[in-house]
Amino acid sequence: MMSVLILLSLAIAPGIAISLFVYFKDKYEREPWHLLFKAFINGVLVTFLAGLLEFWADSLIKTSPELWMVAIEAFLMVALIEEGCKYYLLVTNIYHSEEFNEPFDGITYAVIISMGFATFENIFYVYRGGLEIAFLRMLTAVPAHAIFGVMMGFFVGLAKFRRHSATLRW
Repeated sequence: MMSVLILLSLAIAPGIAISLFVYFKDKYEREPWHLLFKAFINGVLVTFLAGLLEFWADSLIKTSPELWMVAIEAFLMVALIEEGCKYYLLVTNIYHSEEFNEPFDGITYAVIISMGFATFENIFYVYRGGLEIAFLRMLTAVPAHAIFGVMMGFFVGLAKFRRHSATLRW
């Protein structure tokens, strides 16, 4: 029982830590906790959609163990589906919110959504893979989701607040 609690803590800690780090980086007007919690939970929930889409895409594309096919699967299929699901959440649930009132908010919300996604995904992988996977993902996958969230949020924030920029339409 104790080892399960340790693994669960190691799976959850990176996503929470990164979420808090980004939250406290907001210099001007921090986002309301209820919207951040909603964004985090929606990030958790969208992992199910991403999983279904990845399963469907995997059934359409017969992958092989060859390196180039593994790269295509990882960088095109999985990345586009996962980041696409998180982007969809950002622009449909957050973009038009009155609380999204400065460019940095795009980064905040995108990272929080990404950390919900990464935390739930991490629980799954760590539970199946153990302590080594917990530390490996703590240093790779979870920060990668955060970095992708920063980039996504940066450009969504620019799109919303920059003059003469293209608007997002959904």
